[in-house]
Amino acid sequence: MTLSLILGFGGILLVASYVQSVAGFAHGLIVMGSVTLLGLAPVPFTAVVISLTGLASILMALKGRRTHIDIPLFIRASLGLIPMLLVGLALLHFLDKGASLFLQRSLGLVILSGGFLGMVKPRPRKQRSPHWHDLIAGGLAGILGGLFSTSGPPLIFHLYRQPDRVDVIRSTLLTIFLLASFARIILVLGEGSFDADMLYLSLVSLPLVALGTFLGRRFPPPLSERGMRRLAFGLLMVLGAPLLI
Repeated sequence: MTLSLILGFGGILLVASYVQSVAGFAHGLIVMGSVTLLGLAPVPFTAVVISLTGLASILMALKGRRTHIDIPLFIRASLGLIPMLLVGLALLHFLDKGASLFLQRSLGLVILSGGFLGMVKPRPRKQRSPHWHDLIAGGLAGILGGLFSTSGPPLIFHLYRQPDRVDVIRSTLLTIFLLASFARIILVLGEGSFDADMLYLSLVSLPLVALGTFLGRRFPPPLSERGMRRLAFGLLMVLGAPLLI
């Protein structure tokens, strides 16, 4: 493992953690897009690092919020997510070996879509969506989680349409993401794709993830929430468009 790889990953994770803390989304999308665009590491390697560093950041974010979790919604979304993680991982291995250009363009499309959905503030429904919607949102998140370790876009859009308090939505989302990261790591371990470099890079980067989160909370930019979302979307456009085109 080279010093440039460590410094590159560390800097990207620092920026992504900062943006995540002030905008509320885009951590995995920024890391995956930046690393792939710069050619620092393959998609499967980057996805594992995102999962490992994500576990730590989510556990920190969930501290004191466990009582706000919507358990029934979490269970339904998880039932859709877990089996589709396997599908996403299988697609990743297939595309990484024989269709890397298609994989890169798919990543660009996911990043652009994620940025757009992060920009849009969905109007909450008057009544809760049917339960099968939770399964579908979880399934779509599972495919993206298996492919790119970025489960967020479908779940964020779906949950923010529910007539729930924001603290309930955020805590439930974090819990689903925690499960997705943990399950993905277990699956990667089971198939033998995990190596020491992934763990080492993740451990070295954890202080920078914590620093980015702290700076975002302590020194947010002088922008409104809408302005910050637009800035984050602009960053994702810069990352996603070249990958797609």
